[in-house]
Amino acid sequence: MVKVSVVVPVYNVEKYLAKCLQSLIGQTLKDIEIVVVNDGSADGSQKIADEFKERYPEIIKCVVKENGGAGSARNAGLERASGEYIAFIDSDDYVKADMLERLYDSAKKHDSDVAIGGIIYVDENGDVLREEIFSYGKECFNADETRDVLLSSIGVCNKIYRADFLRKIGAKFRVQKWYEDFDFIIKVLLSAQRISVVEDAFYYYLQRQGSIMNNSNLIRNLEILEALSETLKFCKERNLLEKYYDEIEFLALLHAYSAASVRIINADADKKDKLLALEEIKSYMDKEFKDFKNNKYIGSHLSRNKKIVMRLLDLKLYTLIGLMFKAKRVLAR
Repeated sequence: MVKVSVVVPVYNVEKYLAKCLQSLIGQTLKDIEIVVVNDGSADGSQKIADEFKERYPEIIKCVVKENGGAGSARNAGLERASGEYIAFIDSDDYVKADMLERLYDSAKKHDSDVAIGGIIYVDENGDVLREEIFSYGKECFNADETRDVLLSSIGVCNKIYRADFLRKIGAKFRVQKWYEDFDFIIKVLLSAQRISVVEDAFYYYLQRQGSIMNNSNLIRNLEILEALSETLKFCKERNLLEKYYDEIEFLALLHAYSAASVRIINADADKKDKLLALEEIKSYMDKEFKDFKNNKYIGSHLSRNKKIVMRLLDLKLYTLIGLMFKAKRVLAR
């Protein structure tokens, strides 16, 4: 029986794919499968995938499809996965050799729907920028104890998920959208009966300038609002909004009002269009989260720099924000 199916969405990543797949082939957990989904790549990514499949035919499945975005590719991989648990690994990232074994052991020990590990952020040279290890004082949470996890770990790729659980709740990624993983992971975490945590970091997350989440595309960054609307709809339908309102509001503040706004400010676009986009985010926040500037988690969960950015956004000092991030990029060279 396949213990873990690893879904790897691929789009024009010939520079990174071999390292990603090699890190998965080298896992200490046996009985895994790797589902490589080529989402319409125009470079040499498929050739690399085929070479790995030829060398490891018992482990690797290759799926080729028309371009539909990361969400569509993950959905295609999920449909073809046969494992007891599912992992989603981005094709420009890589993982430690014991990641799947440690997370699988944790999931089995606690009978959890989701098992979480930490993240190591690296640059193009492989230099470690920072580590994020999730420590909550306990190894497992039940359905009523997910607040801390919601606030700190809403990435998709540092986790494994019970396959039957994902199918039971009908978990799917939105397609042809940015932020397609935002509402997916919130739905999953709020639906899980048990979530376990391993206090170690296994997942190497490559921070590269060409990645989607470093892209300042003006219109696409507004798609965070669609993800938030999907999240609010889900919470309302399941009578969860009152219980988790503060947490959802904080995530909206962090990912829409702060992060998406900064990307829009840095976009190579007409100033008037940028101002309209920023106003759209602000109007959405004022409508759905009327008191978001007084969210109770700002003091404890927002870094000093993010507090400065939020204050500058409040004052509409957008030029200062742009200069602040330009200086940060120059200093990082």
